Amino acid sequence: MIKADHKQSARLLFNFYIDPQFRKYFSKFTVIGSLPEGYKNAPLVITPNHISWWDGFFIDRLNREIFGKKFYILMLEEQLKKYNFFKKLGAFSIVQGNGRSTLETKRYIDNILKDPETMLVIYPQGEIELQDKRPLDLKPGISLLLRDAPDETIILPAGFRIEYAEQKLPGIFARFGEKRVKADIVNDLEKYFAEFVSNLDMLAGQHKDRKSVYDVF
Repeated sequence: MIKADHKQSARLLFNFYIDPQFRKYFSKFTVIGSLPEGYKNAPLVITPNHISWWDGFFIDRLNREIFGKKFYILMLEEQLKKYNFFKKLGAFSIVQGNGRSTLETKRYIDNILKDPETMLVIYPQGEIELQDKRPLDLKPGISLLLRDAPDETIILPAGFRIEYAEQKLPGIFARFGEKRVKADIVNDLEKYFAEFVSNLDMLAGQHKDRKSVYDVF
């Protein structure tokens, strides 16, 4: 597997590049619903939906704005080999469908989640799907990857939508679901997936009300 290799110089360079790109391609970036609480003293795993090439940049920006944790994100190894720079920002890899790779990645996850300052991003879909597609193709492997994580690990579903409204450029809308502990996803994954989809459905309806709790820009 390819391990994360955080570099402060890469982080500064990336932030300098990506933040103007947000404003170039999007009219706004807003969080609706409510902001999560109680994550500061525990490792955090965020499980967003996967709707676009931008998705990793969305959650990275929210980490910088809201969570302030050490950022890790799981990528397919074939993709990380193409975008090797991302390992300097916290990306690490897995080979889909390879048992040996899955075990190695799982052990790596067990280790990084020992640090309560860690935020790990895992996409349950595994690949990009249309934001309004139902049912979603949610992969059960996330339960295996988190099985031996620290008991205090917090699991948080997150949803993103990209939509046009009154502006020339589309807006980014985000919503967080209810936080859960590791046991919830390991012992009843189907319930967690139902809550994951419910958060996306609430985002689809609520974003039209423009009831923002946090404006990134």
